[in-house]
Amino acid sequence: MIEIKIEVDGKPPTKQTPADPKEKEDQKQRKNIFLRKIKENHHDIVLLEGNVRLDIKVHRNSFKNDSANIVGGIADILQNIAYINDKQIKQIHYTEENSDKDRYIVKVFEI
Repeated sequence: MIEIKIEVDGKPPTKQTPADPKEKEDQKQRKNIFLRKIKENHHDIVLLEGNVRLDIKVHRNSFKNDSANIVGGIADILQNIAYINDKQIKQIHYTEENSDKDRYIVKVFEI
Protein backbone atom coordinates (compact mmCIF):
# COMPACT_ATOMS: atom_id res chain seq x y z
CA MET A 1 0.00 0.00 0.00
CA ILE A 2 1.31 3.42 -0.92
CA GLU A 3 1.20 6.00 1.88
CA ILE A 4 2.16 9.65 1.78
CA LYS A 5 2.52 11.36 5.17
CA ILE A 6 2.92 15.10 5.70
CA GLU A 7 3.38 16.68 9.16
CA VAL A 8 3.20 20.46 9.45
CA ASP A 9 3.59 22.83 12.38
CA GLY A 10 1.15 25.69 11.95
CA LYS A 11 -2.37 26.27 10.70
CA PRO A 12 -3.72 24.13 7.85
CA PRO A 13 -4.70 25.56 4.47
CA THR A 14 -8.40 26.19 3.96
CA LYS A 15 -10.82 26.40 1.08
CA GLN A 16 -12.88 29.37 2.24
CA THR A 17 -12.81 32.67 0.38
CA PRO A 18 -10.56 35.19 2.17
CA ALA A 19 -12.43 38.02 3.88
CA ASP A 20 -9.64 40.58 3.35
CA PRO A 21 -6.12 40.98 1.91
CA LYS A 22 -4.47 39.96 5.21
CA GLU A 23 -6.41 36.69 5.29
CA LYS A 24 -5.66 36.11 1.60
CA GLU A 25 -1.92 36.42 2.30
CA ASP A 26 -2.25 34.15 5.35
CA GLN A 27 -3.94 31.45 3.25
CA LYS A 28 -1.24 31.76 0.59
CA GLN A 29 1.46 31.27 3.24
CA ARG A 30 -0.32 28.21 4.70
CA LYS A 31 -0.52 26.67 1.22
CA ASN A 32 3.15 27.37 0.52
CA ILE A 33 4.24 25.83 3.82
CA PHE A 34 2.20 22.69 3.07
CA LEU A 35 3.67 22.44 -0.44
CA ARG A 36 7.20 22.92 0.91
CA LYS A 37 6.71 20.11 3.44
CA ILE A 38 5.47 17.79 0.70
CA LYS A 39 8.52 18.53 -1.47
CA GLU A 40 10.95 18.17 1.46
CA ASN A 41 9.69 14.75 2.46
CA HIS A 42 8.29 13.33 -0.79
CA HIS A 43 10.50 14.63 -3.60
CA ASP A 44 9.94 11.36 -5.47
CA ILE A 45 6.16 11.33 -5.09
CA VAL A 46 4.19 9.51 -7.77
CA LEU A 47 0.61 10.47 -8.60
CA LEU A 48 -1.80 7.89 -7.26
CA GLU A 49 -4.16 6.72 -9.97
CA GLY A 50 -6.65 4.64 -7.99
CA ASN A 51 -9.11 5.43 -5.23
CA VAL A 52 -7.70 7.45 -2.34
CA ARG A 53 -8.24 7.82 1.40
CA LEU A 54 -7.30 10.98 3.29
CA ASP A 55 -6.55 10.90 7.01
CA ILE A 56 -6.30 14.36 8.53
CA LYS A 57 -5.50 15.00 12.19
CA VAL A 58 -5.56 18.60 13.38
CA HIS A 59 -4.09 19.84 16.65
CA ARG A 60 -5.91 23.12 17.14
CA ASN A 61 -4.87 26.09 19.27
CA SER A 62 -5.51 29.48 17.70
CA PHE A 63 -7.57 29.18 14.54
CA LYS A 64 -11.31 28.95 14.01
CA ASN A 65 -11.73 27.39 10.54
CA ASP A 66 -14.28 24.61 10.34
CA SER A 67 -13.43 21.06 9.37
CA ALA A 68 -15.08 21.20 5.93
CA ASN A 69 -12.92 24.16 4.88
CA ILE A 70 -9.78 22.45 6.19
CA VAL A 71 -10.52 19.18 4.38
CA GLY A 72 -11.36 21.05 1.17
CA GLY A 73 -8.21 23.16 1.31
CA ILE A 74 -5.95 20.17 1.84
CA ALA A 75 -7.73 18.05 -0.80
CA ASP A 76 -7.43 20.83 -3.40
CA ILE A 77 -3.71 21.31 -2.81
CA LEU A 78 -2.98 17.58 -3.09
CA GLN A 79 -4.63 17.43 -6.51
CA ASN A 80 -1.95 16.90 -9.19
CA ILE A 81 0.62 16.31 -6.43
CA ALA A 82 -0.52 13.14 -4.64
CA TYR A 83 -3.41 12.13 -6.90
CA ILE A 84 -4.66 13.17 -10.30
CA ASN A 85 -8.08 14.48 -9.28
CA ASP A 86 -9.81 14.91 -5.94
CA LYS A 87 -12.69 12.84 -7.36
CA GLN A 88 -10.45 9.88 -6.49
CA ILE A 89 -11.03 10.52 -2.79
CA LYS A 90 -13.44 7.85 -1.58
CA GLN A 91 -12.74 7.96 2.16
CA ILE A 92 -11.92 10.80 4.53
CA HIS A 93 -11.05 10.38 8.19
CA TYR A 94 -10.82 13.71 10.05
CA THR A 95 -10.04 14.21 13.72
CA GLU A 96 -9.10 17.22 15.74
CA GLU A 97 -8.10 17.95 19.27
CA ASN A 98 -7.25 21.02 21.31
CA SER A 99 -3.54 21.59 21.72
CA ASP A 100 -1.03 24.14 22.93
CA LYS A 101 0.15 24.68 19.34
CA ASP A 102 -1.32 24.48 15.85
CA ARG A 103 -0.21 21.40 13.94
CA TYR A 104 -1.67 18.96 11.44
CA ILE A 105 -0.84 15.59 9.94
CA VAL A 106 -2.10 14.42 6.55
CA LYS A 107 -1.85 10.87 5.28
CA VAL A 108 -2.83 9.85 1.76
CA PHE A 109 -3.40 6.18 0.96
CA GLU A 110 -4.28 4.41 -2.24
CA ILE A 111 -7.14 2.02 -1.44
